[in-house]
Amino acid sequence: MCLVCFRLDITDSACKKFISLATNALITQCPRQQVVIVWYCDQGVARYSNESFLGTMHESPMIAMWNRENSLDIWDLTSDKNGFMQVLINTMNKAAENASSGAVDKKFATQEGRFKANLTSLDTVYTLAECTPDITLRECNHCLGVTIGNISELCNVKAGCTLMCPNCNIRYDTY
Repeated sequence: MCLVCFRLDITDSACKKFISLATNALITQCPRQQVVIVWYCDQGVARYSNESFLGTMHESPMIAMWNRENSLDIWDLTSDKNGFMQVLINTMNKAAENASSGAVDKKFATQEGRFKANLTSLDTVYTLAECTPDITLRECNHCLGVTIGNISELCNVKAGCTLMCPNCNIRYDTY
């Protein structure tokens, strides 16, 4: 069984490129594996398994990716880390609520939040929440909640981070 999913805001050419890269990775790097997950940056995921996984939610493994173009830490933006984190979590929760309460086949949402930035002009956090189409809205909400709950630990006070697991992903950045 194979499933390939992309963020809804990704172009067709990027999707085609990912499918080619993912197929090549599955064949060359994982030829004898029975379960494989390939993430393409934060834009898509390809899953392969010798057993059916459609409709079954998996919240692990979970991986974090930091925006290499934004090497800032929260401390570079504001002296109020707790205030930033509160705005971030509230904004992520709104995005997750919107992604998990919309159309069954389009579990995707973005949300912006403003925080008090006293060390730079950057004061907006941009968030994204998305789930694969094969899980229910309730499972989507649960998956996103678990992922959001890992921001503090896995994103390591970065001002931009993506957390991905097989059935959902979240992203935030301050640009």
